[in-house]
Amino acid sequence: MVQLAWAESQATSSAAIDSRTVTVRVDVKEVPADRWHTSGSGACDMRLFRNGSLVKVWHGDVLQTSPGYVQLDAPVPLVAGENRFTAYAFNRDNIKSADATLTLIGAESLRHAGTASILAVGINEYAHRALHLRYAVHDAEAFAAGVAQEQSKLGAFQRVEIIPLLNAQATKANILQALERFAGRQVALAAQHPFAKIKPAQPEDVVIIYFASHGKAQQDRFMSSRTTSACQIHWSNWMRQYSRPSCSTASQTWNWNTLLNTLMQGISS
Repeated sequence: MVQLAWAESQATSSAAIDSRTVTVRVDVKEVPADRWHTSGSGACDMRLFRNGSLVKVWHGDVLQTSPGYVQLDAPVPLVAGENRFTAYAFNRDNIKSADATLTLIGAESLRHAGTASILAVGINEYAHRALHLRYAVHDAEAFAAGVAQEQSKLGAFQRVEIIPLLNAQATKANILQALERFAGRQVALAAQHPFAKIKPAQPEDVVIIYFASHGKAQQDRFMSSRTTSACQIHWSNWMRQYSRPSCSTASQTWNWNTLLNTLMQGISS
């Protein structure tokens, strides 16, 4: 069983809240064993949404270290107006729980125009000339320019930013760094660095990612693949870290969907 509450509950949840960030509390209680089930339900992959957008995931069985009951807290930014929170988990048989819901009202003072950011990745050039493409870079540039032009006409965003990653710039490390900055995990950069203009995404923002390169479908996943000649290619992915030898020709193949899903969970747009 999943329940939602506003952790700072001194006031009623129907009153307008002028704090940009609130703590949403998720109470998870296990359904105990019964004559049809030899063990409790478990509660896996707990998910929290705000207005339909995923804002937090707790992977694995959240009851594993706290049998029977656990209380989870998540700091979440609010938008002006209605903020509809929904949470659910899956039991050990991968059956979804009923939705728990909570509505909080953000004060009008929280309203502001957002930023549309377009991360445009295009790769024409490869270490092996037989793999060269002709139009990937053009497609990435044309897509970004077209979206920026149309969004500027609509006026829905305060500004539109294009972050191009083309050919040799389109490394996994650079893509990771760009997404990390959108997620708010930033390191100091020189003012002229192309990523310096990337700010942590807010709920009013939109982050658009366009990717043009070689790739292949593997079941229901898209695998991005590029072969490049590079020095000190470092890969990192929270679960494992390893590095290629210096100045080697390395064939990089990575699950683009999994990478995006992991990183986008930290982006609040």
